[in-house]
Amino acid sequence: MTKIITFDGHDGVGKTTLISYLNRKFAEESISASAVRVLDDQFNSFRSQNPQEQKNIWLYISSWLDAERRIDSLRPQNEIVLVDRSYLSTYVLAKTFDIPFPDFILDRFLKPDLAIQVVVKEEERIQRIQRDLMAN
Repeated sequence: MTKIITFDGHDGVGKTTLISYLNRKFAEESISASAVRVLDDQFNSFRSQNPQEQKNIWLYISSWLDAERRIDSLRPQNEIVLVDRSYLSTYVLAKTFDIPFPDFILDRFLKPDLAIQVVVKEEERIQRIQRDLMAN
């Protein structure tokens, strides 16, 4: 049975780096694993240009629907699927800041076997984001 592991945390904490590292380690141990990134660059671009836009919520949900489709397609050939973000953490964040987020859809999305919260010092996170922005 495929295990689903989600990685949550703010932008710049190293979720993608950690997932890439684990994917390599699993391959070294002959464990079949795949990674799924929920939010693609197109969504992130729209979100950064329109931070208060109500449509962000619906774009996020549609990106999750697409991610779920990709996860389902990976289940038969993988022991582990590593997922960059979970729906639940975004839901909690939205509720904390009174951002409209549909309650009815919460049960729709996958429930991971393991959820990992990735945290780094704020100064380091900001440096990483700035470095990535300079590289692009």
